Amino acid sequence: MSEGYYAKLSAGYAETIRQLVPAYDDMTETLVSMLALSSPQMILDIGPGAGNLTHRVLHRLPRARLIGVETCDEMVAEANRVLADVSDRCEIRHMDILDFQPSHPLDAVYSNLVLHNIPSAEKRRLLKRIDGWLAPAGVFVWGDLIRYNEPDVQAHFVAERIAYARASGCEERLVRQSFGKEETEDHPWTVVEMLAELKSAGFADPQCVWCHDTFAIVLATKAS
Repeated sequence: MSEGYYAKLSAGYAETIRQLVPAYDDMTETLVSMLALSSPQMILDIGPGAGNLTHRVLHRLPRARLIGVETCDEMVAEANRVLADVSDRCEIRHMDILDFQPSHPLDAVYSNLVLHNIPSAEKRRLLKRIDGWLAPAGVFVWGDLIRYNEPDVQAHFVAERIAYARASGCEERLVRQSFGKEETEDHPWTVVEMLAELKSAGFADPQCVWCHDTFAIVLATKAS
């Protein structure tokens, strides 16, 4: 379902994602700010989607170059359109991140609202590969869907998000599809699990830098 789901989201993504993620603008601003702290020159964007966040990153970091790896045909087409004015510094590759291998070390890797689609075992392997791709002191900024161990807490935040999506004008069909996907197909981790798995993958002192309802951003640095 995931690929077809994201294909449908490609049209009007900028509006729809704000209906489904209540603090989306704050989340993405935090992610961009964390990236900018280290002034990276070579960046990997895992799952650029429609390219809106990629565009913000490249405008915040005018000397940076970026590779985006995206699996969805429709998202690749939309990203290339959105990124036309920065195409000299940006390459979108139509492929699965699990098949990607950079030709040079990276200064930074980031991903937003993507890795929860990857099953846990494959995600653990990917985190180790990301650590290996980074140059010394390179950073990984990971924004994603999260879950809570406590059922009442999880149910509370999901109910709040459903109410927010409906109040924001999200189509009922998409509300049912999105939250059904989260419940049955996605593989989110708790923040504690994210931090533990990053340490296990080799990162130094990962930390949560932002959290709102069922979303969080963690920041990790490649160990010296």
